[in-house]
Amino acid sequence: MLYLFFLGESILALLNVMISFYFSIKIFESTNSASLMALSVFFSIAPNIYLSFFSGRAVDFYGKVKTIKICALLYFSIYLILYFYVDNYGYEIITIFLFLAIRSIVSSFNDMAIITIIPEQVPKENLRVAYGIQDFLNKGVSILGPILSGVIYSYVKVDNIILPMIVISFLIFMISFSLKEVKIVKDNIFEDISLNLCRKIVNQTPELRGSLCFFCLFNLVNGVSSAFLVSYAFLMFGNFSYTLSIYNSFMAVGALIGTLFSIRKINIDPLLLIGISTIICALFGRIAIGFAYDIFLFSIFLALRAALIPIGNMANQIVWVDKTERSSRGSLFGYRRLIAQGFYPISIVLCAMLINIYQLDSSENFLNSMFIITGFFEIIISILLIAFSVRLKRVRCKYLSISNLS
Repeated sequence: MLYLFFLGESILALLNVMISFYFSIKIFESTNSASLMALSVFFSIAPNIYLSFFSGRAVDFYGKVKTIKICALLYFSIYLILYFYVDNYGYEIITIFLFLAIRSIVSSFNDMAIITIIPEQVPKENLRVAYGIQDFLNKGVSILGPILSGVIYSYVKVDNIILPMIVISFLIFMISFSLKEVKIVKDNIFEDISLNLCRKIVNQTPELRGSLCFFCLFNLVNGVSSAFLVSYAFLMFGNFSYTLSIYNSFMAVGALIGTLFSIRKINIDPLLLIGISTIICALFGRIAIGFAYDIFLFSIFLALRAALIPIGNMANQIVWVDKTERSSRGSLFGYRRLIAQGFYPISIVLCAMLINIYQLDSSENFLNSMFIITGFFEIIISILLIAFSVRLKRVRCKYLSISNLS
């Protein structure tokens, strides 16, 4: 039933992608403002990230299954209200922003419950498969979402997308009753867990510390490059809906292939694997700029870049599952998301505002130079992570040698 639950969540996510695509185009066509479009992205992801510690804390305290049930009912209510509202009042920008923000708040709790319940529902040896299937379905959604949205945008009203969302969210609520809630003894550490305690736990675990520092820097630079990359694509290829559909679809296909590969266990130190995959990822991203005369070649190289990201993400996920306790995993996963992704939405909005204010989206040379700078930064932090991984391994080998001698 866990995989049926994943399927239901994926269908709901597909409809969410479609409605977000619809709203993005609606905002851009109504205002012709990159800043407002970026603001819609901010409202879509920022609450999810900034509430992640509190959602993780709630998941630990109230239980994963109970949280999933509550979120399903909240989704049901949100979509039901939105359906009747837009039917009577239409699509106002403030309404779109409000909907995106509320949905993001609920998804913060729902996402945290899902990623932390998986280790409790499957044996450890099947953990990669379970996470891989979940990610596979999510990436499949990313492929179908933009394609379907681009095809039906002119023919289907958003009301017809919201209606099945209401039904699916209720079905997810019903399916969630089949999930097992693992009883956890709440110790004193759990009761007193805080951001400061999470920081101490991470600092005392070298793998977690190295991983968190890396992804904090990577997501910051990735947010910057993402904002400029979309502007670059529009500058070079024009045709907003067509470009966005092709670009997103290729990126999603690459991520899907990478997800399938990430299920395989690779006998390389996880931190080392993250560093190596990110270096190659950065190189593919910069090569793509050389093929800006053709959207398909441009998107293919970006798809290759996207294929490498899930490999590093899976390695990171396994590290965090291995190095965290079940009773506090939600809080620590929430802390990870808050710290590692906290700058991502802000960087997107700030870059989009700079692009809009200074008309940077009309300067091909400027955008090219930004990709070179961000790519160089990605390579530098990857090399630092690799060096950290090698040093950590040497220290442990030395410690084991001393222990054996004694």
